[in-house]
Amino acid sequence: MEEVRERSRRLARRLGYGRTAADLPPLDVVELRPTDAIVGRALVLNVVISCAYGLSTEAALDWLTAEDLLDAVTDDEHEFLVDVAEGLRVQELARRLEVESLYALLWAVSIVDELDFDRGAGDVTPYVPDVHQGESGDALRTDAARRDAAELYAAFDLAAVLSSAIGDEELHVGLSPGDVEPYVIWERRRALAWVHGAEW
Repeated sequence: MEEVRERSRRLARRLGYGRTAADLPPLDVVELRPTDAIVGRALVLNVVISCAYGLSTEAALDWLTAEDLLDAVTDDEHEFLVDVAEGLRVQELARRLEVESLYALLWAVSIVDELDFDRGAGDVTPYVPDVHQGESGDALRTDAARRDAAELYAAFDLAAVLSSAIGDEELHVGLSPGDVEPYVIWERRRALAWVHGAEW
């Protein structure tokens, strides 16, 4: 673990994050989630993000039902879908930023090749089903393969070290000394923590 942490600090310095917390404790790893659970979370997140870009709640729920994913929707996400149905759009921006969480999950199951912390995710639509068109998640399920534990932990540790250099993600305050906005780091750390057993 110490070797992983030292590597994370070296990478953080190269990325421009000169000040990282020296007392950051080792990360909690409950149990790595299986591939199908990670894919399910990614598919739900894709639907939620799609709703932030105009997909109706009715279409979202129909798709989730067809994919047997309703139980994977969190209470917070359900509340957002209700808001969308009622015409309330106050969470749209925050939900759109979750594309970075989605990207990290797609990386965790080898759908995308690299998880570079010096750039944002960009367009993820080539990797996820087009919910607007009713495309199923079968291709994603077939192609997914969880990365090995060491690779996943290294990315999780780096995200945690970078996050410590930015500020408090709970309060959504902080300045990024690197090349990406703070939310990129925070969202990826959140997703990788979940992969390692944390709550969403």
